[in-house]
Amino acid sequence: MLNKIYELLGDIKSQNEVSFLQKGDFWISLFFNFLGLYLAYLAYKEANRAKEAAEEAANSVRAVGVSLGLSEIAYQLERIDINIQYTTCRTLLSETHRKTRQLTATYKNDPELSIIINKVESTLGQIEVALYDVRPINETVISPLHSVYWAIECFSSPLVGHLGELIGAVAKRTQP
Repeated sequence: MLNKIYELLGDIKSQNEVSFLQKGDFWISLFFNFLGLYLAYLAYKEANRAKEAAEEAANSVRAVGVSLGLSEIAYQLERIDINIQYTTCRTLLSETHRKTRQLTATYKNDPELSIIINKVESTLGQIEVALYDVRPINETVISPLHSVYWAIECFSSPLVGHLGELIGAVAKRTQP
């Protein structure tokens, strides 16, 4: 029995005398480790490309949403009725101002777009002042015929033009 133990210890000793560099399983495992690292690197690069593509798609979707919203505002402004009343016009102006600010908030710090956005906001401010000048003092006093329409008419066309310019500038950002 003691001979058997010595024999087993001799086998273990002879196996340990062979350098690990001379064993095939070391080189195979080393190869697969490097292959795993390389594949992980490729996966990382592909994930970065996918992230960039997702960000680009999100920007495109946002730009389309902004363009559609601004187009809707421009359409409403182009269809103002000549018989519009002060309260209806004030509501339309407030809604237009709110929607415009909401839609353009993400582009406010953009140097190119901020110039156009400022033109839109300036024109909205001019309409607000013109509308204030024709507001009824009380319910019994009748405003001159079409006074609300004529007060804002000279500003609505430039506003629609500025909105169109803004729509074009935003849409240009989505094109490659």
